[in-house]
Amino acid sequence: MFDTRSEIWAFGVLMWELASGREPYIEQTNREIASEKIADGTLILPFDDIIINYPQLAPTIISCLNHDPEKRPSVYELIVLLGDSLEKVVEDRNSYLANI
Repeated sequence: MFDTRSEIWAFGVLMWELASGREPYIEQTNREIASEKIADGTLILPFDDIIINYPQLAPTIISCLNHDPEKRPSVYELIVLLGDSLEKVVEDRNSYLANI
């Protein structure tokens, strides 16, 4: 079923791609992804690089990719989460620049 919860998941995948610089699920076919991995909850993306390089965004991305659609943020919640995350990114950047 496609609704805003599936769109939130797709947005989470997009954010993962941007943060990791990689293509997701490269080792799997579309059939494996659609029929097996999503259905049984084993569709997982690695987050090691994202947690290290973008610690402010990692929780938002992870929440968008929650296996349970009911636990993904709503569009409004996502906007709030992104605003908070991006504010932290700017603060960290400004703090870094002030110390160089």
